[in-house]
Amino acid sequence: MALFFHHALQRSTILRALKVAFFITPILTFFNHYEEIFRLELGSTFWFQTALTFLVPYCVSTYSSAMANIEKHRK
Repeated sequence: MALFFHHALQRSTILRALKVAFFITPILTFFNHYEEIFRLELGSTFWFQTALTFLVPYCVSTYSSAMANIEKHRK
């Protein structure tokens, strides 16, 4: 577990995950909330759900990068 967090908290992993999340989040948000967006009903629930949507690609990218680095260092 410590090895995972070591790799997950590396600057390169965090930057990669942020780039992925900032690219993917608007796409997912549009697909999931297009009606609210077109009606301009962007209340607090919308922004909370968008923040949660941001976490999904961020966590997936972080996990895959950390695991790839662990695998690379084991060889």
